[in-house]
Amino acid sequence: MYGITFLNRDFSPRIQPIVTLAVDRLIWSSEGGPSQAQLSALADGQTALSLVELLRCPVEVWNDRGRVVWWGYLESVEFGGIRFDLASMANNVITMFTYSVDQGSSLVVQKLYTSWVSNIGSQADFGVKQKIISAGAVPFEQAASRRDQALTDHSRPRPSISSTGLPGAVEQAFLEVHLICHGWWETLGWKYYDNPTGIETYTIEGIGTQPIGDLAAEAKLAQSWQPVTSGWDFDSVRIKVSKAGAPVDNLVLSVYADTAGVPAGSVLSSGSLAGSDLSLDYGWVKVALTPKLTIGTGIYWLVFSRSSGIDVVNFYKFKVNEAHGYSRGALKIWNGSAWVARSLDADLNFTVLGSKETTLQVVDIAASSACGQFLTRVKLEDVSGLYSSPYRDGNKTGLQEIKDLLASGTWQGEGLIAFVDQFRVLHVRRKPAGVQLSQGEDGIVRNPYGQPAAEDEIVAQWVKIERPGLELSDTQFITRVEVRGDGKISLEW
Repeated sequence: MYGITFLNRDFSPRIQPIVTLAVDRLIWSSEGGPSQAQLSALADGQTALSLVELLRCPVEVWNDRGRVVWWGYLESVEFGGIRFDLASMANNVITMFTYSVDQGSSLVVQKLYTSWVSNIGSQADFGVKQKIISAGAVPFEQAASRRDQALTDHSRPRPSISSTGLPGAVEQAFLEVHLICHGWWETLGWKYYDNPTGIETYTIEGIGTQPIGDLAAEAKLAQSWQPVTSGWDFDSVRIKVSKAGAPVDNLVLSVYADTAGVPAGSVLSSGSLAGSDLSLDYGWVKVALTPKLTIGTGIYWLVFSRSSGIDVVNFYKFKVNEAHGYSRGALKIWNGSAWVARSLDADLNFTVLGSKETTLQVVDIAASSACGQFLTRVKLEDVSGLYSSPYRDGNKTGLQEIKDLLASGTWQGEGLIAFVDQFRVLHVRRKPAGVQLSQGEDGIVRNPYGQPAAEDEIVAQWVKIERPGLELSDTQFITRVEVRGDGKISLEW
């Protein structure tokens, strides 16, 4: 038998509903911990309706030993063919729409967004739940109207009626009421995650190319840039470049600080590409830099040169845009004695990329100021040792981004897992290395002391399966645990 406790949405104690609730099924996942709880009851129509007021309220499930084994929140209530849930609710809405720009020889489709609109009352009651609506190729006014209508329609839970829903169902004497609860891990998917750090880019292509290393008056090329945000680690640059002829030297990139509008001082970071590795056709290539450079608030210069002398046949060519659309920097040419403006001003096509350790990115995403609005904190128990760009464009939810980062594992090829504990702390750690549990022929999962393991302690563990015909060393990593109300357990790996 299980006990069930509801809390107020602010996590304070509350009076419990006047109905006897039964646990039909409890589910835990290696992704996040408590995943789903299915509860049921028999109730009259008015009592069933009163349970709708518990949506998003915290839920705790206790086992017969007085231990809290499942925790989360109430996601949906269904009775008489009528369903109320949080799945379709959105109280912070934006619309994405497209706009075509005629560039003469072609049409360029641009992705645009309206501003966000919110229902503050709903957010105060339930938390922030965002939705991006895709409107297609429509005018701004139409996109804004769709956004506003969506907020009006979905800012609070609304009933949906199935084909089995009958008029007057709520007035029946007794109804079967089904409640679905979700774990707090799922709420990381309530908000989209954007992070402007870790990138500075100008990739709009246009007319213009710039050779380097073919003439003394074109010995070097420099492009300045200024980051929108500071404090991130810069470790690579992508440029659109090709070669002329067959240069046997290297294309060298050096990063400098700015002094009076030109690159100056010592080299802050550098990298190179072998000329033999470049194509005769323009393509985006990556130059890795050493050492990593923590970005401040000032202006930086990307300076490109060649490792050998001038060669009029074998040299390098860069794509530039003579529309001069990059507003936070300028392009300069080294003419042999000074940095000068290009005869026809332009900007280099470039992308500056930063990196951050992937598990530290998980911490950033799950922070309460980002997507972890219901979490109390994040506990990073192991680091991945892998690095990737922290930049995010805001088109994925925090949960999607975290899953992608965890899927990369560690630099040693180990798996990563994350789960939310009873106190809403998100733990990030490596998969356990040793076998801690065993399951005998009786189906009971036991801990190392031979005692039955608590329901919530089985998932994301290695279990030795002891069955006739199986080797004693046969172990499986448990990805899903399901316990039925009658106590029967099933495992998935």
